[in-house]
Amino acid sequence: MFSAIIGLAYTLLLIYRLKKSRSLTTFWNNLINRKLVIAYFFLGIAFIIVLIAPGNYLRDDLFPEHHPFQSFILTAKSFVKLFLLYLPSKIIYILAFSVPIIFIGNSISKHPGSINQFKLIVKRMSIALLTLLFVFYLLVAFVMVETGPARILFFVTFLLSVYLSIVSFLIGFYKIIHSQSYKNILRRTSLIASFSVLL
Repeated sequence: MFSAIIGLAYTLLLIYRLKKSRSLTTFWNNLINRKLVIAYFFLGIAFIIVLIAPGNYLRDDLFPEHHPFQSFILTAKSFVKLFLLYLPSKIIYILAFSVPIIFIGNSISKHPGSINQFKLIVKRMSIALLTLLFVFYLLVAFVMVETGPARILFFVTFLLSVYLSIVSFLIGFYKIIHSQSYKNILRRTSLIASFSVLL
């Protein structure tokens, strides 16, 4: 699981540096970029070796027969478990750790931003999150022929944490919450949630 997160972060880093360089020639002329590409190449080789390892096929024989249609049903069940069972139980943690990030974003920003731009960013991020979750759950359902054990929620929690942190920061940065009374309510809610987490 950690390797998947590192691989994703590495890929995003290369895409960012390539976009920043504006051309492939400029990107390759940078010594740091060449080192990153070489490291990424060996990372890819290691990933291929893991995929073709004989143990994968031996373990796959222990699972029931794979059915693509059943995988979609199991994926839908995974989403139901996530939004109806898992997330509601974590609301108190979301309040405890998202509200301080809102105020960090609020303190950095000097002027209110465009609400329409905020909505567009959040919409794109939400689509990207749901797409990643769908692909992840679908792969788990297809390989394991079940919704998967609780330990797979580590990756889901990681994605949700990144998503909620960015959204919370943007809420503060774009100054979506203007009223001082709402800020006071959020402060008190965050304080209560923080004490509840500690208890």
